[in-house]
Amino acid sequence: RTSDNGWAHVICALYIPEVSFGNDATMEPIILSKIPSTRYGQKCSICIKKGRSKSEAMQGACCACTMKNCSEVFHVTCAQQAGLLYEDVRKNNCQY
Repeated sequence: RTSDNGWAHVICALYIPEVSFGNDATMEPIILSKIPSTRYGQKCSICIKKGRSKSEAMQGACCACTMKNCSEVFHVTCAQQAGLLYEDVRKNNCQY
């Protein structure tokens, strides 16, 4: 659950840098209040490539690719399904 009694994917909370947990051990509540509003107006490039509607592509918050010179944005869950997420354990940090 989120801090405002909604729901969020834990995987999204782990990969979106502005998201935090009220309690790290239980991973709840998920605190979304620091996500910039601009993330919610973006179109997921993976949704678009898969032929999903514009409204589906704009649901939820998107993240930008961390590869140098890449401007693609996408949903964390779409990136997960496409095999595009990884965790750099040396830096204790999630990347996409």
